[in-house]
Amino acid sequence: MAKLRVGVIGCSGIGTIHASGLVGLPNVELAAGCDFVQGTLDAFKAKYQDNWDNISLYTNH
Repeated sequence: MAKLRVGVIGCSGIGTIHASGLVGLPNVELAAGCDFVQGTLDAFKAKYQDNWDNISLYTNH
């Protein structure tokens, strides 16, 4: 089965809950996060980098 690559827009609040729901799912990769606040993106990546080490971050979608 092909890997499903997921991006999250809005990396605080509900976005973090959505990303947490992906942890442990087979064939799913958190590929990107987008948020207007760089600090929020940094915290988001730090939280999930143990599960996915190549998360791309964007401040503009």
